[in-house]
Amino acid sequence: MTESFNTPPEVGRLKVKANIELVAGIVLAAAGFISLMKLIIDFFVYIEWYVNWGFPELVGKMLLFLALIVLGAVLIILGIRNNIFVKKYYEYAKFIETDPNRYISMLAVSVRESVQTTRKDIIKMIEIGFFPQMQLDASGMKLICYGMNVNGAEIKSVQDELIEVKCGSCGAVSKVPKEYNGLCEYCGSPLLKNETEDA
Repeated sequence: MTESFNTPPEVGRLKVKANIELVAGIVLAAAGFISLMKLIIDFFVYIEWYVNWGFPELVGKMLLFLALIVLGAVLIILGIRNNIFVKKYYEYAKFIETDPNRYISMLAVSVRESVQTTRKDIIKMIEIGFFPQMQLDASGMKLICYGMNVNGAEIKSVQDELIEVKCGSCGAVSKVPKEYNGLCEYCGSPLLKNETEDA
């Protein structure tokens, strides 16, 4: 059985932000480039005046127009990156909806990325609210979906279902889901049920 995820508003907001960055970047870069080209043409037309009296003004205007081009380029890059991130969210969401296991390694294979890249992007998406009912397990290798517990009661947050687990081998304490049966994230030893305490 798979869950259906509604696209959170944070995704739409990032998409809008990305488009604003792209438009603003294109406008600034174009304005800076056109102004710089006009200045260069003016320089050659009035070269004697610029050489004798207007050189400081020429340098100042060139720096201003170059700054506009650079700022525009930065905004364009940010807009492209944010659009790619939004597109990646939809690819991840499609996989998560259809794969009940939700292993990061399998997600990475499906989107043709390294496991490290996929895990980093998933963590960022969870932090900014793209997957409000999801969290990586303690091993960092599997996504856990929250929403309804085993009794059918609604879980209002991830923290509602976390307990503290003390590793019997290294003594490290981690917060993990109640149903977690896996390995210690610090030493890799199995975590046993009798090592858990309510958070």
